[in-house]
Order: sequence, then structure tokens, then C-alpha cells
Amino acid sequence: MKTPFFALCLLLLGSSTAMGAGGVNVSWGHACWSDPGHTNLLNFACNTNTGSARITVSFIPSSDLPQFAGVEVYLDGQADLGTIPDWWKLYDAGAWCRDAILLNGDFSSAPNVGCQVPRGRWYDAWGIAYYRYGEEAGGPDRAQLLIVFALADPGVPLTAGTEYYAGQAIIRYVKTVGAGACAGCIQPMAWWVSMVSLYQWTGPTQDLTEAPPGGNRCLIWQNSMLCGPPVPVRNTTWGQVKSLYR
Repeated sequence: MKTPFFALCLLLLGSSTAMGAGGVNVSWGHACWSDPGHTNLLNFACNTNTGSARITVSFIPSSDLPQFAGVEVYLDGQADLGTIPDWWKLYDAGAWCRDAILLNGDFSSAPNVGCQVPRGRWYDAWGIAYYRYGEEAGGPDRAQLLIVFALADPGVPLTAGTEYYAGQAIIRYVKTVGAGACAGCIQPMAWWVSMVSLYQWTGPTQDLTEAPPGGNRCLIWQNSMLCGPPVPVRNTTWGQVKSLYR
């Protein structure tokens, strides 16, 4: 079941400032890019409806965040063959081909070696702001996913230069084979993190758009040859989680 976006809209707090330091990373699997076992390549045989592919996003603040409240993660996808295949038309049952995105903000079983969890082992709430593809996402070969992970007031302090888990998107393999299957699983696709916005309960927001030295912000699906992101466009959805926790 999808987590309603209800809960993931905090009142926008402070001003938003693009930062030159810090950075974002992304990896396939349960590990972040700085954990053992990270990878940016995933090839799936497309022969089962069970199982899933997991995307793990992490971030490094460019300066200390005394009252970290949560993150918005902007993911952009591009198909190698010119149009988004049906298999990647996700999230909304009926209207699109597959209702196949889940989120995870619980890192209790993650490696927790190269990356840390902002508090304990999980976030307090998470949800999908939007998933869109085709012209709505900027072209017939494009897809966009915006996901949000939030902490309850008063948040937690984060330290500049330390890498933290931002959240995970889980792409289920449902409707890959058999009756009602959605075509195109085998087609190459690239996904990258175009921006991670770090919010505080009070204080400025950090927008991170680059990988740190030795980092990675692009994922390869089925040997995709694409990893060049378009210029990210901010479409903030941070709205009202603050009021839910007070």
C-alpha cells in the first residue's frame, strides 16, 4: 500500500541555498555508496514477478544542520531507446501499467558502516510526492520521482562531512511475466539523483546536486549507456508534517 503523501508535506522553513560542498550518492541494493557491497549496475533477467530492485540514496551535508527535519529526493530517469517502456510506468494502479513503487525509511538492517541514520535506525514518516513519465517529465524518454522522508520535531543535529542515509525506493517486479505483464523490463534505463534538499525545523535548507569525490549519483539498469542528467528543476512539496507532530 502506498503511504499517502498527506504526511510528507512540512511547512517550508527558512530560505533555500544551493551549496558548493557536501554531496549525494546513490546505489542499487540495501547498502549506501559508502557501505560495503554498493553497486551502480543492476541487470535483471525479467523472468519473475517476485522480488524487487532497491535504490538507496545518501547525502553528505555541506555544513552542520542543528535541527535536521527531513529530505526531499529528486530522481530522474531516462530510457536508452527513446520512449519509456510500459514496465517503467509505475505507481498508480489502473491508469499506468504497474503499481510497483514502495518506500523504506527504516535502516535497521542496513550495513550502517559508511553511512549513518540521522536518528536511531529509521525516519518517522515517508511518502511519494509524484511519479511521472513522458512529456510531463520533460520528454518521451524521461521519468521523474520525488520522494520525501521526515523526522518528528525537534529533529536531530547532523554534522557536515558525515554521510547519512536519505531513504530507499523499492521497485517491485510485479507484472513482469505472464498474463497482464508490462513490456519493456529488459530495456536499458538510467536513473540519477538530480537533487537532495535537506530541511530543518528552523534554519536554511541545503540543496545538494553533485556527488562527492569518489561518489556516484547515477544508476545503470540493463547496461544502460546514459548517465547525463538534465538541469534539475526545483518543485518543492515540503509542506505540513511539522504540524502533525506538534
